[in-house]
Amino acid sequence: MLLTAAIGVCDWPTGLRPSHDPRQPHRVRYAMADILRARIACGYEDANDLHRLRTDPAFRLACGRLSDSGLDLCSQPTCSRLENLPELKTDIRLGDVLVDLWLSTRCRAPETVALDIHDNL
Repeated sequence: MLLTAAIGVCDWPTGLRPSHDPRQPHRVRYAMADILRARIACGYEDANDLHRLRTDPAFRLACGRLSDSGLDLCSQPTCSRLENLPELKTDIRLGDVLVDLWLSTRCRAPETVALDIHDNL
């Protein structure tokens, strides 16, 4: 959590929300930044263990939730719904934002960049 807070990775995507959020506002329990924090904390591609880890005190603390706050982290299905929500245009803009974010953490621009791209579409 400290690294994500230091470089602001969870704050960047707020301007990249899909044009249509099908969630019902009165039922929303997790801000998109909270879902993203939990997703990053999982550290791997499918977040299958998120459902089991959402109540773990250490994992909750790593995501910025105090153990006495009462609210667990989001579930894996909630995370998947967020990931499947954006349109292609938003995905492309998010890619640009992630490159800009990565470049902002560098002291100087690198001479070369190697991209490891996985086709998950």
